[in-house]
Amino acid sequence: MLTFSHLDADAFENPKKSSGRKRPRFREPISCNHCRKSKVRCDRKSPCKPCQDRGMDTQCTYSRSKIPAVSQSGKTLVSPQRREIDLLAFEQLTPRSSEEILDPLSVFPHNPITVSHTNSAFKGSNFKTRLIGGTHWMAASTDLPVIGAMLEKTVDFQPMWRTFADVKSLLRVANSVPAAVSGNSSKLLNLLPDRSTCEKWIRRFYETYGRIYHVIDQNCLITELEEVFIAGVDANQVHVLKILLVMAIAMQTDNSERLCGRLLLQEGESRIHTSTQFQKPCVGVMQVLLLLIIMKTITASDTDKIYSLIGTMGLTAQMALSMGLHRDPTLFPGVAPYYTEVRKRLWACFFRLNLEYCIRSGSNFGIRLEDVDCPLPSRIDLSNLNPGTMMGSATVLNQAEEATDQAFSIAAMKLAIVRAPLHQRLCSTTPELSNELRDRMRASLYKILRELPPNLQEGASSCSPIEKLQQALLSMQVHSFMIIITLNSVLGVPSHSSQRSDLYELWDNSVPILHQLQEVLQSGSELSSVAYHLLWTDLTRAALTACLVVGRLRRINMGTTVSNNPQPTLVIFQQLLLKYLDSLSQALAGRCHLGPVAAKTRLVLAVATTVTSSLVDDFGGLQQDSKFLQVGIKAADEVVTEMQRSLKRENQDLIPALVGFNTGTTLAPPSGLNPLTTDWMDHTQLPDPLIQTLFPSDCDFYQNSESPGLAMEYNYMAFAG
Repeated sequence: MLTFSHLDADAFENPKKSSGRKRPRFREPISCNHCRKSKVRCDRKSPCKPCQDRGMDTQCTYSRSKIPAVSQSGKTLVSPQRREIDLLAFEQLTPRSSEEILDPLSVFPHNPITVSHTNSAFKGSNFKTRLIGGTHWMAASTDLPVIGAMLEKTVDFQPMWRTFADVKSLLRVANSVPAAVSGNSSKLLNLLPDRSTCEKWIRRFYETYGRIYHVIDQNCLITELEEVFIAGVDANQVHVLKILLVMAIAMQTDNSERLCGRLLLQEGESRIHTSTQFQKPCVGVMQVLLLLIIMKTITASDTDKIYSLIGTMGLTAQMALSMGLHRDPTLFPGVAPYYTEVRKRLWACFFRLNLEYCIRSGSNFGIRLEDVDCPLPSRIDLSNLNPGTMMGSATVLNQAEEATDQAFSIAAMKLAIVRAPLHQRLCSTTPELSNELRDRMRASLYKILRELPPNLQEGASSCSPIEKLQQALLSMQVHSFMIIITLNSVLGVPSHSSQRSDLYELWDNSVPILHQLQEVLQSGSELSSVAYHLLWTDLTRAALTACLVVGRLRRINMGTTVSNNPQPTLVIFQQLLLKYLDSLSQALAGRCHLGPVAAKTRLVLAVATTVTSSLVDDFGGLQQDSKFLQVGIKAADEVVTEMQRSLKRENQDLIPALVGFNTGTTLAPPSGLNPLTTDWMDHTQLPDPLIQTLFPSDCDFYQNSESPGLAMEYNYMAFAG
């Protein structure tokens, strides 16, 4: 008879005898390692008395951290079970109690969680299909009357939304990618251009996104590229797809090549879901999935399809956990030093990407932090570990740049470790955070920034453009999360003079984000595209939060002062905010053609700018608020109409390019030519704008996108996503 260790035969023969499946008893060791090994009674202190008597004070360790008892209402949520991370996140302060952090039902995305709709930090869609938390980048808009009315599609904004439906239709045509390549697996190799072109885009990747996410070592990728060209049709498909995805990501920094990069994404994602070679849990497949997440995160900044990452994120999480990436690599026997470090870097990248997605979308972070004990990445050059044949001459970055990137990666992971449990808390049913916990978190975050190298510290002037971007990424993670936490206590609460301290804190965290993004986005370099792709949600959150601050200070002043003149502080805030909003709106005006998200972000900022400029000028009383709605409607109509005219004019300019063109031309290489040496990226034969016009419907990148006739059914959640 087949039996299980926790069930006897009667449980199968008489189901009514047992009300449910009994779990095996788990007894956690509570003695220190030396006492347990020596079979000596341990007093369970740190260090314990027997270890002190043996002179082993420093070696008295426990296999697991001692967890305090929890109340019936919840259990303690702990950060990863590594002493250095636990001390890092909370700086050896008082133990965390169940009153400060309750378990937010940390489950994986496929398990449902119950959330109270009465909490002001959450807002559901009209169709009850989505629920977002206070960490969503558009959460502040719920307390901005005009923006809120626009997002809810009130009657006054209906004409504007009908025009915007046409704008979205034009954007889909302008951003459709070439037809897909169908056929057997060898077709994937046909997408690979000549070697010099591959090396060009690989170099571009490691000069931009590769310095933000350390997914694959540059020497390793160049070695795999060499092997692919040697093997030809027998090349490893995992290696080929890694190269293609790296190229696709790098192409997003070039406006003329970005749609070709999305063709590579389309083909790569299709192959991942259909080929068994990408179902094996291994380092190579994990690298492919992380590159896919990075690429889809970039495209989500244009395509309004951020929730399309859910499936990819779930697949990658399953792969990471099945490989045990969340565990300390030293627990696995026979792991070489090179792969030990690779595993730590892969886990750090996945952890950061997953958390960034959850914060951006307002969804729950599903990793059980108490099960994580993978150490931080090490400050070590992977080429020194020599896993095999490496090509030192192919190194893109010098030693100093490598050191800077390692410091950035470690700091980014430290920040993620501090933010993750608090994000889970904010997305729980009771998102309140005590002032003590907020102060501890703030101290921990700023301590990490203070320990950065001088060239990565906020405000450092003598640094390269990529280092300035790394500065912005680290500091904005801190400022954005402080905004999220403070907003949690402000949103949904009527304006009152007691909120001044919170409003000033929101302002102090919003202005640095607007200032840094203004500098990065106006640089005009390829890094400005990288900054926009990674930080556009921080930009919108900070701008809307600053508008919220100015609006609430106005209401508080009107209720507490007799004079109709605005307070000097309010005037200064308004003037500074308008300066930043005007500059950022101009930067977004040049990007609205990239997709619906950029267009909608420009629309929101345009309305926010117009309403904010009227707040101080019109200080006549609360009854004057109805005038601001009319001002916002007029501004929305103007910016959407201007975008519509601009896109129609661009499409008309493409018509002459069709004259005399042979419509039979395709991306496939001519017969008899080696596909590896055919540079299909050469747009002297097929210009990129022409590709956009020739394939408006055959292969629309916005899969499952709404038709123009259904555009008016977009609810708040579709806009925010």
